[in-house]
Amino acid sequence: PLREHVRPYTVRTFDGVKVGIFGLGVEFEGLVLAQNHGAVLYNDPVLVARRVSEDLRQQGCHLIICLSHIGYRYRRDKVSDTDLANLVPEVDVILGGHTHTFMDEPDRYRQGETGFTLVHQVGWAGIRLGRIDVTFGPQRETLGWRSNRYGVGGVSGSRVT
Repeated sequence: PLREHVRPYTVRTFDGVKVGIFGLGVEFEGLVLAQNHGAVLYNDPVLVARRVSEDLRQQGCHLIICLSHIGYRYRRDKVSDTDLANLVPEVDVILGGHTHTFMDEPDRYRQGETGFTLVHQVGWAGIRLGRIDVTFGPQRETLGWRSNRYGVGGVSGSRVT
């Protein structure tokens, strides 16, 4: 029933910087009873992220953000945020959920169009609030990033150039 209202991604422009944003959800199998999710299908998050990232880059996006609810990391054969970062370097920032992982700062991978992929989760229940600032130059080239985590334990920061 929501098919006409759901889009695969959104593009926002901030001071001339185009940002593509898309989401990925957790697999329902073993988590939600089939009668409670109807005809919702689970697609391979790696294939979806590759396809959407390619679309967003073709539209001129300078930064691609994935809002993920697939989980930070697993000990079994299940795709996680860290797997996604390794397998889809076109995604620049993965803001994750589902596993409620408290991280002081993002994992950093040196790769992709911007020169980095960041993976971050800040736990659950609003106990912590995360922030990542990405800096761009006059030609919309990525200059670096900074991360602050507010809440329990204070502030942390990092920069890659």
